[in-house]
Amino acid sequence: MVATGDFNADGISDLVAAHDSAVAVFFGKSDGTFLPGVNLPAGISPSSIRVADFNRDGKPDILTGDSTYVGPSVLLNTMPDACFACTNPTTHDGSLCSDGNVCTTGDSCQNHLCVGGDVTDGISCSTRTNASGSCTVGTCHDTCNPGYADCGGICTGIVSDNQNCGGCGIPCSSGTTCASGKCVMTEILRSCSTTSPVTILVKGSNATAYVANGHWHAYSIPEQDQGVQVIPLEGGGSPVAISTPSMVNVARARMSRSSS
Repeated sequence: MVATGDFNADGISDLVAAHDSAVAVFFGKSDGTFLPGVNLPAGISPSSIRVADFNRDGKPDILTGDSTYVGPSVLLNTMPDACFACTNPTTHDGSLCSDGNVCTTGDSCQNHLCVGGDVTDGISCSTRTNASGSCTVGTCHDTCNPGYADCGGICTGIVSDNQNCGGCGIPCSSGTTCASGKCVMTEILRSCSTTSPVTILVKGSNATAYVANGHWHAYSIPEQDQGVQVIPLEGGGSPVAISTPSMVNVARARMSRSSS
């Protein structure tokens, strides 16, 4: 038993023949001859062959009947999808395809173009990693998730990336590390990961106290000031709370020098 079909979408008919416990596919050549057969297991004693697109993916598949108790076998075509694109002149209208648009459904070949119907507006979608959005009239409109910024069309993390700290292309200088979108001195972050509750840096007449979150209870602090600890330091002066990365609490106070 022999049947024909274009199994590799090259526009040239191929042959498939049943023998023993397999079928052999002979790919056609432009000169009218065929390449050596490729054997595919099919039951025990295949006695009939039919070629059709049984799973509606646009590719011809093979159905064999068997003269034993095994019954029919279906061999699905696994050639690359690109071989059977809508632009291939041998691909028939109605063949399934994918237009790559997450906001369309039921894509099929129509006049050698892949066409799909719009999904319902408002359905969640995303065209890139670390982004989210919704479909509108067959188009996905997405934005980068919190903590990411649109850097040249790519949603790039700006929370802890030393090359994009707080925004696209903002690098942290030597000796600093990006934490929660701000460049913080590496020694400060290192000390906050230890058991020491407070690290104080003195520069000129300024003293900055860094207090690890794990050692600070902010129950009585207004919500807008949580994450910031204000510590009055010896020497006087009015302490001022400043914005800080979420991993550290920072308090800054003016410290006056006095003679002992």
